[in-house]
Amino acid sequence: ADFFYSFRHLTSLNYLIMTFLFVNGFAINKLHRSVIFTTPILLTLILINNIFVINYSSLSVASGLLSFAAFTLIHYSLYSERHFQVLVNPKKRWWLSSPRTRINTVVKIDGVEHKDFYTFDLSESGAFIPSKELTFNTKDYPIGSLVSFKILIEDKFVPVKAKIMRKTPTLGKYPTGIGVQFTQPIEQLGSFLAAA
Repeated sequence: ADFFYSFRHLTSLNYLIMTFLFVNGFAINKLHRSVIFTTPILLTLILINNIFVINYSSLSVASGLLSFAAFTLIHYSLYSERHFQVLVNPKKRWWLSSPRTRINTVVKIDGVEHKDFYTFDLSESGAFIPSKELTFNTKDYPIGSLVSFKILIEDKFVPVKAKIMRKTPTLGKYPTGIGVQFTQPIEQLGSFLAAA
């Protein structure tokens, strides 16, 4: 009963905000460029709504402003340079590029002596390499830096250059490691993945 009571007291502005929440959520999920415009509109509508609520209800100014600030902070990361580039440049969406194959093959990273790494998964455009050493070494392996290595493909080590696109702690099925995107196609990789 309380649920329906609340709905009967919603204003047109409330319905407009709910519509924009849905549209904005869908746009964020699809990484659509419209997020650049829908997010500021949504934030403006929420600010206007909070001003009305503060003036015509028992909500305090501090609570109204705090809730608006929290909502703004949640969306602020969309406008950081790195995330904004993903929104406007589909080529930077490495996770949508090629199907991945769960395959463990040896990786020898240039500059790391006496240690082999192994891929967790592999695609024609990149790989995920589990390694706490590479993940937490932000000095030598920051996100966005290039790394050179040799990868074992069909009994032969092939030299590769790749860009570190992400570093993740253990998350679900993924161990701690780095996601890299190859800077150029690897000829033998297609047939190697097809045979896996």
